[in-house]
Amino acid sequence: MGTIFDFPYCYVMEDARNKLSKAPDHSSTFNIGQDAQDKIRVLKLHGSLNWYSKHNSREIAKNVILDTNRTLRITRRTLITTDMTFRAKRKQYTFPVIIPPVAHKAGIMPRSILPIWEAAEIAMQNAQNIIVFGYSCPSADSESANLIMRSVKANRKLRSFSVVDPSPTVVQRYAELIGPGKITYCSSMDSYLG
Repeated sequence: MGTIFDFPYCYVMEDARNKLSKAPDHSSTFNIGQDAQDKIRVLKLHGSLNWYSKHNSREIAKNVILDTNRTLRITRRTLITTDMTFRAKRKQYTFPVIIPPVAHKAGIMPRSILPIWEAAEIAMQNAQNIIVFGYSCPSADSESANLIMRSVKANRKLRSFSVVDPSPTVVQRYAELIGPGKITYCSSMDSYLG
């Protein structure tokens, strides 16, 4: 049996192989797979530390970071460092792609991430079981809250919606979004598995 993740295709980013950068020879790297067909997809709605954009200066202007057309790349490194650079004709600096939980996330989200949000909505609309682990869905993150509400409302196959979090206020947040009758709450992963 092969791996259940196929890097970088598991990220569901269009043309993922062309977005890969070469890591230094001494770096520990992910192996490149074939494609993500019939394997686990990783729908990272808020970006990832191993996704980045490259820039000519370490001091990056806000308008550049908020540019929705910036080209995203994926590093093969398994360990990300804060001083990661990109070498081509000249040295360029990298900036991770992290989309914070803000009110108008769509206005700052790189366009290449939009298909990931669409895939996540389709996946949640068709899921039989949804498990929320480690995401509180803060009130400022209206895009995520709307995605969850729309998906659960449209889902006719959903059997369970579980929230695993030590804080009861997190389950209360999800109860506000989708209704209390649909939620199973567990304060830890041990209690969920047990």
